[in-house]
Amino acid sequence: NNNNDNDNGDKEYILVFGELVVDESGYACSELDFDKVNGKIVYTNRGVCSFEQKTKSALNAGAIGLIVGNVNEVPEDGNSADRLFVMSAETFLGQFNIPAIIVTKSTASYIQEQVKNSIPSFIDISIAIH
Repeated sequence: NNNNDNDNGDKEYILVFGELVVDESGYACSELDFDKVNGKIVYTNRGVCSFEQKTKSALNAGAIGLIVGNVNEVPEDGNSADRLFVMSAETFLGQFNIPAIIVTKSTASYIQEQVKNSIPSFIDISIAIH
């Protein structure tokens, strides 16, 4: 669902609510299982391939959203796994029509634990469009 700008000039938001599934490959760098992903929000880990590839894989499998867990420590570029940053997709800017967000390592661990324990997980994603 999209909320449009109002007369006050507020930003437009994309709102998504759906069942959460974890990408079995761990990194969403290749084709995802359409039957498991279609109509759902996919969780995957950061690393191995670009954010663009992860988003493309999710979109091609029918996902309605993507959550990337920042599980990798990269000290040389100042990245802590519990620090958030903007995922870039400059090559494919404007080509994806699903929301994609990054979460901290602690949030990623929580998501993985919920799914591991077979706790049905539904999630809302709200993203401001610039």
